Amino acid sequence: MRGNEIRSIIRNANGKSILWSTMFDVHLNSNSVTLSGKGFGHGVGLCQWGAISLSRKGWDYSEILDHYYPGISIETIYD
Repeated sequence: MRGNEIRSIIRNANGKSILWSTMFDVHLNSNSVTLSGKGFGHGVGLCQWGAISLSRKGWDYSEILDHYYPGISIETIYD
């Protein structure tokens, strides 16, 4: 199984996906398995819903990126 495929495979009894992100821990117990989720995105530290909220408050993309990734530098790359 690769990457994001696990999200479409692991579902609850009603067939609904239970993993919002691939960022989760697996805890094995004697007779059960517990998945503890840690995100709603792609596992890179940026909350999509939080970013949307900030944009609706007037933040531009550079302010949002700096909020989630302090100290970054946004530059144009020329090939």
